Formats: sequence, C-alpha cells, structure tokens
Amino acid sequence: MFDAHGRPATPAEVKVYQQNTDAAKRRELVERLMASPAFAREQGAAFNALLMNGTNVSLRTYLTEAFRENRPWDRIFRELLVGTENDPEQKGAINFVKARVKDPDKLTAEASALLFGVNVSCAQCHDHPLVSDWKQDHYFGMKSFFARSFENGEFLGEKSYGLVEFKTTAGESKKAQLMFLTGQMFEEPENK
Repeated sequence: MFDAHGRPATPAEVKVYQQNTDAAKRRELVERLMASPAFAREQGAAFNALLMNGTNVSLRTYLTEAFRENRPWDRIFRELLVGTENDPEQKGAINFVKARVKDPDKLTAEASALLFGVNVSCAQCHDHPLVSDWKQDHYFGMKSFFARSFENGEFLGEKSYGLVEFKTTAGESKKAQLMFLTGQMFEEPENK
C-alpha cells in the first residue's frame, strides 16, 4: 500500500486481505492497486522527488500522466531529454533539462546517473580507475549532446554545434566527439 498508493492499508483492507484464501491474492491486490488512479499519482510524486531533487522545478504532472498511460521507460526518458513543449502528451517533460541547462556538467552527470543508471561524473576529471568502460571521452562525449542546448526565455533552444574541449590527466587537449555511454560515436553534423 505504501509503495503503490502512498498510504497504509486500512484495518478493513487488512481484514479482507487476511481472510482471502486465494493463492493468487497478493498478485490480484498488486494488480488492483496498480490499476488505481492513486498508483499513478503516487508514482508521479515519488519519481518527481527522485528526478528533480535539488531543483525548484517539477515533473509531477507529466510523470503522473505517463504512469497513468503506462508509458514505456525508453519513451519517458526520451521525452525528458528531448521533449516537445507543444505536444500535450509531453507537456512539462523537458523540465528535466530546463532545470539543469545552465550547468551542462550537472545535466550530464545527473542524466547519466538518473536516466541511464551509470554515474560517470568522476570521468569529468579522469578515466575511471576501476571501470575501464568509463573514460573521460564518455563523459565529455555525452556532454557534447547537452552543450548544444541553451535557455531562450521560457523555452529551450538548440544550436547545431556544441563543441566541447577538455584536458586529459596527461594534459592533452581533446575535442569531445558526440558519444553515448555505450561508446557509440556520431559524426559531428556539418555547420552550414
């Protein structure tokens, strides 16, 4: 009840559950709780607290609707990163980026940790000493995607370029290539 609805079960609900002898009663209860509008509201609130901690912006309305519709995670994450404000289904999703756009390092670190489950923030300063897949190239490659975004009044804009340069621990200057955390790289679009 706490996880699904954000409240304890009432004494009557506990009694009904305890008296139910069906072997599938737990599964049935979970399915009933997840089908309730309270589930979407509670999940929206919980994920808003996780994703927007330390900001003064909210995703709660967007997330509640996404949970109500049972949107897949890949769609939610895509909408959080490249959402379109004038699409009613995505309204508010871009607040994830808006709240962090003035600090591309924070946006890079928090997007990688919160959305991809990989904390590459230490790779901002050096290759990870224990994880060979987390290099400065990964961190700055991901930052290159976000470096294109800028605040334009109430809206976000995107430049066609976003060159990010960094120094390795050996003092070598490098230009970051567009790179996903998987290591997949993309060619920089030509500036026209």
